Formats: sequence, structure tokens, C-alpha cells
Amino acid sequence: MLLSLLLGGCLSYTVKPETDVPDTDPVVGDADGDGLTDDVDNCPGVANANQNDDDGDGVGNRCDNCPDVSNPNQNDDDGDGIGNRCEDVPDTDVDPGCPDTLGIPGAFALDVLNFTWTWDPGGFSYGPSVFARVPSDAVSVAITVDGGPNGSGIGYFESGGMVYVSNNTNVVGHYIGLPDGGFVLPVNTASFPTAGCMEMVPIALDNLGGQQGYAYVTTRRYTQSQPSIDLNVITVTGTVVYQNEIDAAVAQMRAIYQSSGGPNIGTVNQFDYTNPGGAVICSDCPDIYALRRVGTNTTQTVNLILVADFAGGGLLGIAGGVPGAVGVEGLDSSAVVVAVDPHLTGGGQTLDTALFGETWAHEVGHQLGLFHTTESTGQYHDVIADTPECPPSRDTNGDGQLSANECINYDGANFMFWQGGIAQGDVSPTQASVLFNSPVAR
Repeated sequence: MLLSLLLGGCLSYTVKPETDVPDTDPVVGDADGDGLTDDVDNCPGVANANQNDDDGDGVGNRCDNCPDVSNPNQNDDDGDGIGNRCEDVPDTDVDPGCPDTLGIPGAFALDVLNFTWTWDPGGFSYGPSVFARVPSDAVSVAITVDGGPNGSGIGYFESGGMVYVSNNTNVVGHYIGLPDGGFVLPVNTASFPTAGCMEMVPIALDNLGGQQGYAYVTTRRYTQSQPSIDLNVITVTGTVVYQNEIDAAVAQMRAIYQSSGGPNIGTVNQFDYTNPGGAVICSDCPDIYALRRVGTNTTQTVNLILVADFAGGGLLGIAGGVPGAVGVEGLDSSAVVVAVDPHLTGGGQTLDTALFGETWAHEVGHQLGLFHTTESTGQYHDVIADTPECPPSRDTNGDGQLSANECINYDGANFMFWQGGIAQGDVSPTQASVLFNSPVAR
């Protein structure tokens, strides 16, 4: 079923008189000092201003362990600094039709798969089939296609012999329509990664013909008895929020996620950031995409940006997508954005920290691949079998939308219900499992 993500809004606010948040400006850095920021540098750890990449694998010659043969995964099984593709060391799980294995055994890793876009006169760009091998120890895999501001995604996706997406038909909850769209496994009990060749066809709604395209793939190749999700909380200057309120939101989010065996909330890093566009953010304009690209130079984390409000109001928060970029910084979908002011009560004097934490849990859930349990009209639902579904017949006031109260005996209290209004801390075991097994759960 094709599912929609509620989008909209922008907002601003006054600077708080004092803050307990560290005075650090997160920016996309230039670790090697070559004049290219890390998000676009093909060799961010070694200076290479010319960006030479003779084998076209997305890894610059200066840091490529096999510079004459394409090997975007940089596999080096014997650890001698020479990639498997350049020596007579067999690369495990490799066959001629699917040459590169995703990830690193026992670790979280990012692979960048590159391709060239082709423009179709029908109004979209597409890439060739991109192949990579999913190893047998993969717990989770997330893919983000970097394909322009008008929307990108995956037109065909097959892994381990199972077709998840065909001709952009929703098979397990996929859709196109957000910048830097993607896909994640698992999204339910039927979609855990299986060993074998993965084939993906990227698509985009911009004319990108002839341009270089990139698919960012994060893989977690280890199990963890009690994983944690680390957060980078980035407060935009002009947003009034205090340390005790942030602490309360983290505690609420932790309680929700762990209520059915989900992950803990681990390290919470905090930053201040001065946004050129201020603390009032338009939810469907270029300024929010630029804001989401703000980096912290951390890996395997979730970026959560606090703003005063969204322009036009009406929104509590918005994720980068379903999923957004999972564990990848510097993309248009790399962060969750939450507005503080809509959570104020008592004439704007008191922050409802319980609701604030529920919004954090909800939007990070989207970012990691969870859909609304029930959409506003009751016509569409998530792809998880153990979440109740509220039927359209529960629209007792006839306004065409299902409220949380109308669905209280179904999924109105679930943390991924489409609308707030009541306490929403219910989590199904499968929802908890999707979060538990996320690539960013460490």
C-alpha cells in the first residue's frame, strides 16, 4: 500500500536568555583541509583537491586501496592495505555478477555505490541496475539515493531473491516523493536481510541525465543484546528550550522505545547551530533541506534538530523520510526536525515534555523506517502485522479524518499513529524489532 508522510509548515522564535547546551556550531567539516567539505570529498581523510578517481568507484585515488579497479566497498580480507580486487585474495561472498560485498564484518559501515543517471523524456531520471552482495551476517541494510530536490527513490529493489519494489509499486512500504529517498531492511518480520545479490534501480524526478549519481548504503553486521541509539540534538539559535526539557524528552523517548523490547537511547550529544534562515523553518522549502545537511562529524547516530516552529504551524515535527538517510550525514534527508513551540501549553508558558518526547520517538521512528500505523482517512496502514488498524468507520464525527480518540480502541495510543492528542506510548513487538535492528542501533 502506498503510504504518505505528513509534511508541511515553518516557524521562528526569540533567543533564550541562557542555555545549558554546549556552544558548538555543527558544520560539515573539511577534515583533510583540501578545500572540499567532507560530505562531497571522495577522500575525506587525505588531502586531494583534484578529486582524481581513476577507477570511478567514488573513492579518491589517494585513499583507494585498489585505485585501478572499481571497488567501492574497499574490501581487504587479509588486511594488508591492498584491496581484494587488486590481489589474489578471494573476496568472500563474491561472484562475477555481484562483485562487491556490503559492509565490514562485526561493524557498522557506509558504502557508496556510484552510477550515471539517464534522463527519460517521460519526466524522470533513472540509473542502471546497481549490484552489491548482502553478506550472511547482515542484521540490517539501509539505502539512500541522492537524486535532487524534487524527489528520488528506488524503482526496483531485489535482495536475496525477493523482489521488494517493482516499477515503484509499493511492496513493503516504499514510495518516491522526498529528496534523497531510500529503503531499509527490515521494515517488518518478512523483510530481514538475506544473503545474496542485491539489485537496485535508482530513480529521480529531476533531469539528472549524464550526471554522477550516488547510493549510500549503511550496513550493520553484528548483533547486540541491548543496542542503543545515539542522538545528536542540534538546537537552532532562536529556539527557546532548556536542558531539563531536553532531558525529559530523552527519558520519554527511551521509555517508549524500551516498552516492548526496543533499543535504549544512548549517548546524547548536544550542539547549538545558527541557521542563516532563522528558527522559523519552511517544511517543504529548500531551507529545510539545507538544515538537514548540517553535520556533526559523527557516525551511526541520528541527528535531531530543534527549531522554534514550522512556518504556517500545524506540525510538531518532520522526519527526513520513511526512511530518511539512516546513519548518513550531509544529505537532504539526513535529520529529523522538531518544533518546540507547538508543544507549549498554559498560554505558551510550559512545555509539555511528555508530548515533546513522543514527537521525538515518532519522528525518529519515521527516520528509521516506520510508517504511520493508520493514515488520516483510515484507507492506508503500515506493513506491520501486529499493529492494530483503525478502520474508516471509526470517523464518528464525519470530518473525513480519524482522530486518536476515535481510534483509542485500535491504534490511537500507538506512538506511530498519524495524529497526536492523547498519550501515545504503545509500541508493538515488531515496531520495537525494526528499531532494535536498525543500522544505527549500536
